[in-house]
Amino acid sequence: MSQSVLSNLPPATDTAPVELQPEFLMMQTLSIEGLKAIAQAQVERGQHDRHVALLRKNEDDPLLPEERQELTALREAADQLMLRKAYAGSLLRWR
Repeated sequence: MSQSVLSNLPPATDTAPVELQPEFLMMQTLSIEGLKAIAQAQVERGQHDRHVALLRKNEDDPLLPEERQELTALREAADQLMLRKAYAGSLLRWR
């Protein structure tokens, strides 16, 4: 019986980063089309190119403090996008 109840619940959000939990809860109300859009989202080309450029620069020379902050912010944004995409995919499979 508990397996039946659990299979009718959306994927849990309590293990997600705290800052993303409200967004994940909101995603539970989106249409299938809305979830597909999130699941298929990509990092903007300019952000991707800048991320790669900073990584390459960091291989040869130390980054300036502001460049290191920018690299950290770009990595965190990419990580959060990946988590959003994964959660959207989980919701699509659940539905």
